[in-house]
Amino acid sequence: MITNFILFKKNTNPFTFCILTDTDDCSTSPCSNGVCVDQVDGYVCICDAGYDGTLCDNNIDDCSPNPCLNGGSCTDGVNSFTCSCAAGYEGDTCGTGRRVQSIAKPISKIEHALKNVILRWPSIYTIFQKYVDEYRSVLIWNL
Repeated sequence: MITNFILFKKNTNPFTFCILTDTDDCSTSPCSNGVCVDQVDGYVCICDAGYDGTLCDNNIDDCSPNPCLNGGSCTDGVNSFTCSCAAGYEGDTCGTGRRVQSIAKPISKIEHALKNVILRWPSIYTIFQKYVDEYRSVLIWNL
């Protein structure tokens, strides 16, 4: 679209005038991810969420700084991010979690106690050893 402006300037005699022409600077759709607003001799891009820059062509890094907690890794999206949580953690930002603790020490204490009992009652060993072997490598999840 071309718009004409006529300006009159009072000079001594006679009046002089000139014609200024303004074109639609948004006709070429210069804004990659946003809306173009035409102005006199130019335009301004209003960017969609997640983009910035003069032409809205820069995806904002939603992973900077890393929003993922507890050692989670971040993958950037458009106006979003996804966290891959470390073992034992969950949630959008890996903030909900359980601390993983090995039960090796508690099991060894149980084994030690069982050995003392076995010296007195050898038949108990057979019953309890099955449970000790089964839970030796189990993890306890503490909130």
